Amino acid sequence: MPKSAARPQYLNIFIGAFALNLLVIFSLWGVGEEKFVYLHLVFDTSNAILG
Repeated sequence: MPKSAARPQYLNIFIGAFALNLLVIFSLWGVGEEKFVYLHLVFDTSNAILG
């Protein structure tokens, strides 16, 4: 299937990273804020690199 001009090459990587973020966040939803802070910093850093 040829890639269309409207769908950039990096979109699949972005969608995969976003889905991974959602999966981890929902799995840690009731853990507590103390443990979630460091994970949040890691995700913020990875999102800044991807951005």
